[in-house]
Amino acid sequence: MEGRPQGRPSVFLRARAVEAVAFPLVPPRPPARPPAAASGIRILAVDPPSLPGRDLPRGSVDEWVQVSATFVRHGDERVMGMLRYRSAGSRRWRYAPLYALPGDRFSGSFLPDAPGLWQVQLDAWVNRWDSWRTDVSARVQGVGQADYAAEIAAGRTLLEGYCHFPFVVETLELADAADSQTLQLVTLLTVDALPDQHELVSLPRALVVAVDPEAAASGAWFDLPEEASPALLGRVAAVGFDTALVASGVWLGGEGGAGSADAARARVEALVAAADADGLRLALGVSVGDALATAMAGAGSAAAVDGLGAELLAWIAAGVSSFEVEGAARLPLPAWEAVLGTVLGHAPEAIFSAAGPLRPALARALGLAGFAQLSTRLDEVPTQAAAELLVQQPTPSLTSPLPRLRLSASGGGALVAAATLSPAFGVVGPDGGALVLARRLADLRRARASLRPGSEIRFVATADDGVLAFLRSTPRDELLVVINRRPHRPLEMSLTLPPQDSPTGAADAGETGDVTGIDLLADGERRLEWHGGACDLKLPPGGALVLRLER
Repeated sequence: MEGRPQGRPSVFLRARAVEAVAFPLVPPRPPARPPAAASGIRILAVDPPSLPGRDLPRGSVDEWVQVSATFVRHGDERVMGMLRYRSAGSRRWRYAPLYALPGDRFSGSFLPDAPGLWQVQLDAWVNRWDSWRTDVSARVQGVGQADYAAEIAAGRTLLEGYCHFPFVVETLELADAADSQTLQLVTLLTVDALPDQHELVSLPRALVVAVDPEAAASGAWFDLPEEASPALLGRVAAVGFDTALVASGVWLGGEGGAGSADAARARVEALVAAADADGLRLALGVSVGDALATAMAGAGSAAAVDGLGAELLAWIAAGVSSFEVEGAARLPLPAWEAVLGTVLGHAPEAIFSAAGPLRPALARALGLAGFAQLSTRLDEVPTQAAAELLVQQPTPSLTSPLPRLRLSASGGGALVAAATLSPAFGVVGPDGGALVLARRLADLRRARASLRPGSEIRFVATADDGVLAFLRSTPRDELLVVINRRPHRPLEMSLTLPPQDSPTGAADAGETGDVTGIDLLADGERRLEWHGGACDLKLPPGGALVLRLER
């Protein structure tokens, strides 16, 4: 049984004071059918919503997924609930408690441990014993009446339905031996909880959550040069990358001849053993050409879909675990849904990335079809307006299943922007200095909760277009990232921090008090001080700061 997340920050579940169900005594039995007409309980406003076969909520392996709903029932009896979940294909449900929130809302979470589709079900019921205890305790304490005959009779009736529990039998015997109504009632109240699931109802159909591999949400990619040897993969893994991208020149559908595919297969086979030994994923760059696009749009589209699925599965069997698809928008979306439905059904750990940039609507559609990432090459640090679009549009949420953003950069400020703005980032053609920076950034992403998916991003307004500044924060961790966008000019400016509770991040929102910034890129050796909200900054050309703020 799983309860509240322990030992790590939750991406989706906020800490709050809630009242837990008496969970160990709730029998883990799923109902046999949807809500009965006789039941007075309704399950409404489920978040995340899930439409059959389409707009699937998204989650990630080893990241908490939160589900909430409103339980409505007329009357004073108390409604309780339970969350059930299982991976697609599994017959065994796992269970987690639901916690009562204000406004008849209930919330719970589960931790998926494997990629693929997961089914999530909500159960609601009335616990008559708990309702009786609550009602009697309130009236006895508030009124202090002497005649408890009605309350005792109601309590005994409920308990007698659970005489298969020895502690219930013992409680009834002790109550019979009591010499006063007050003592009888106190004896009955010692039974804290009963597994009573009266009017048990569930959702008409289970929610479906698409769970991506962890590398899709917080991975680091390294683009291998063409002449890369298997020995290089050990150094790539040591830097902190989890995926190595092989630029293959392969055209999907057999276009371009068998020579390029054979050469790419030989190269992949030479790297597989080393990648497995170093714990790296192998990604393959592929392209959609005219021939495949024409076949998918023609009369033989069904055969083309089957052929493309078989081709991708053959690459997976050869050791490829991810694909970066150039020209993914050239194929009809129903074709991708059919192909990826087959491929991910056989290999749910595979990650498909669509090479961008793509329009937001198209990126969303590809995300619905099964793509987990959108790859965008970042050659220079974006402006604040462009960065806001990058963050807002491709970032996934449980109600907006867009592909997760993967920014690729070659070093300097662009690499810092990619690693601190995106759930996944890659390095293209790096030199030695870029690898040192990439290693530091990979370490920071593992260590800092504020650089993981789900943290808040607030952009800091500046008067200089040559600087990009933004805050990444969680309730316990706050970072300030400042990047000099000009690769050939140093930066000198005064930066004003917004107040901690500012909803917009506006520079003139108010006073912030004294703040200390510790530069994590310099291993904490550099400190900056804000007094009254302002601090003078100096950055070299293309330089960056990643500051941990202490307010």
